[in-house]
Amino acid sequence: MEFSKLFFLYIFLPLTIAIYFLMPKMQWKNRVLIAASLLFYAMGQPLFLLLLLGSAYLNFYLAQRISPKDKGTLVFALVCNLFALGIFKYLDFFLGIFGVATPDGGVILSIMASLTKGVNALFGTTMRAPTSVIPIGISFYTFQVISYLVDVYRGKSCAQTSFSKLLLYLCMFPKMMQGPIVRYEQVEKQLSVRKTNPKAIFEGAVRFTVGLAKKVLLADYAGKVIAGLSSDISGASVVGAWLGAILFMFQLYFDFSGYSDMAIGLGRIFGFRYPENFNLPYVSGSITEFWRRWHMSLSSFFRDYVYIPLGGNRKGKGRQVFNMLVVWSLTGLWHGANWNYIIWGLYFFALLSIEKQILPRLKNRSGIVKNLVTMFFVLIGWVIFSHENLGELGSALANMFGASGFVSAGVGTRLMNTLPLLLVCLVGSTMIPRWISFVWGGIFSARKKRRGDDRFTLMRGIYALSLLAFAGVLLYLCTVSLVGSTSAPSIYANF
Repeated sequence: MEFSKLFFLYIFLPLTIAIYFLMPKMQWKNRVLIAASLLFYAMGQPLFLLLLLGSAYLNFYLAQRISPKDKGTLVFALVCNLFALGIFKYLDFFLGIFGVATPDGGVILSIMASLTKGVNALFGTTMRAPTSVIPIGISFYTFQVISYLVDVYRGKSCAQTSFSKLLLYLCMFPKMMQGPIVRYEQVEKQLSVRKTNPKAIFEGAVRFTVGLAKKVLLADYAGKVIAGLSSDISGASVVGAWLGAILFMFQLYFDFSGYSDMAIGLGRIFGFRYPENFNLPYVSGSITEFWRRWHMSLSSFFRDYVYIPLGGNRKGKGRQVFNMLVVWSLTGLWHGANWNYIIWGLYFFALLSIEKQILPRLKNRSGIVKNLVTMFFVLIGWVIFSHENLGELGSALANMFGASGFVSAGVGTRLMNTLPLLLVCLVGSTMIPRWISFVWGGIFSARKKRRGDDRFTLMRGIYALSLLAFAGVLLYLCTVSLVGSTSAPSIYANF
């Protein structure tokens, strides 16, 4: 189930929130969230629910047997988790590399289809077979449990003695599909004790609505234009190819950052504080800075659990380059079992390796020039990312650099019609919305003058009403957009 579905927005979520806040004790609140999260998962992929529950219990059991002196149990637990991820996400890819023929849809999907038929025949049910071989959110919850196991081994966290709390950590529906990748230590205390209040609920609801608007009003509409370019001759030109690439660049950002905003907002409503995942990556002045701002929870995971354990930059430049190669190969492979993702990871590895050598010489360059150069290379990276078919990738890059005509029939009209969307996306990916928010809050003296200053004043009340009205307008526009149409599946949903 997607957050941008009317059923979720107007039935599932309101009922979950209402029942949650009716529960008097934290233990019961947690049970409500677990039940809602398992239902959320089952409504998308019921068969894979058993995998999620089995993974949670296995890791609950193994974590209690991990100690700093027992590295073997840690290694066994990591192998189990990575094996499950590999079987579902990479089996068909590697079988293809070695020339092993697989049935249509892949080995696992065929097994799941047969299993579904058997269950339906045995119990007289009408359960649908999975349409995707990849369990929802498996990459995200696998990395979360890896961080949990390693932190228990390192002594940073204690092994959870309550299975229900560990299950809640792993399956909490706001972050289930697309993260952010929340480490256990970040929410360990909140699983047992957390407080929420009207202010936190209000802030979480506004954050969720802004994220929803990013997804429905910007990312989905950008996707529709891209689909139009792909379906006719308009995209087979320099202008059409660049328009499609730029729109995908915005679509990916507003889709993924919008979901992160929704997850963080929902977590806030329920008393959880999830880490930020994006920090205006398209204002970056270097590739290094870009990756400090884009999908920050993934970047920090690879830094702390792969790059630094391999030696980081402490063992000389040659070892540093090798460590970066490992990290970026894994980063590409994490995104998908296809050659374009591996090429994409190696592409950024090459850029970062070169940048580390020349970056000191570029300090005196204009910030705008550095940003434009950075975004050019990021854009090329997203073109690689967006084309799983390498033949289509070659054609797209060739069209961008003049292999076909400069302007094809109809692309001029499509460009003019798309300019308002491009302008909104451009402005929305800069500091301008934050500046407006800062100034608007300053007008009503809504910013805290000191820590703990939560006093209610008339001006703060007016400010809150203005935010409520803004969120209400966004929700209305999103609802109108969703009525009678289908929100596009999130790009990151299968990662």
